[in-house]
Amino acid sequence: MNHFGKSIFLWGLISLVGYGVYQFLLTDPNFPNPMILWSVLTVIGVAAMLKWVPNAMKLDVVKVWLLISVLGMVYHWLAVWKIVPLFFKAWGYWALLMAIGFLATGYTWKPRSKFYYGVGVLNAIAFVLIAFFPSVVGMYGSALLAIVTGVPLLYDGWKTK
Repeated sequence: MNHFGKSIFLWGLISLVGYGVYQFLLTDPNFPNPMILWSVLTVIGVAAMLKWVPNAMKLDVVKVWLLISVLGMVYHWLAVWKIVPLFFKAWGYWALLMAIGFLATGYTWKPRSKFYYGVGVLNAIAFVLIAFFPSVVGMYGSALLAIVTGVPLLYDGWKTK
């Protein structure tokens, strides 16, 4: 696994852990706000990406994910503090951001474009289900995101040479 692979694999783990914790522990009234965990995971993922990916700031794909992760977290925190509106439930908001990020990755990273376009479409479908057909997804929107985001990233990270 090369440096790209390590970074992609880590983001897969972050997606599985973050969305998994959000899904299964949020029902516990003693569980603190999951945004704190997500913020820590995002900082870890961004720091690892910048450290592991050679010439990271020269790559459009890294810029896409910096924008998605940092601005996404900032906006979500502002929504938590009720400074800005969150137009969809948190799961829908992140599904939309992940869809945009993966589609932009497909556009900017030509050697892997078909794979990332596919993952973008999966996240777009998850967004539509979560935002417009909540009865289909029920309380499992976060689990759906763990699967459509985390599993493909783990696979791609593992396969990247």
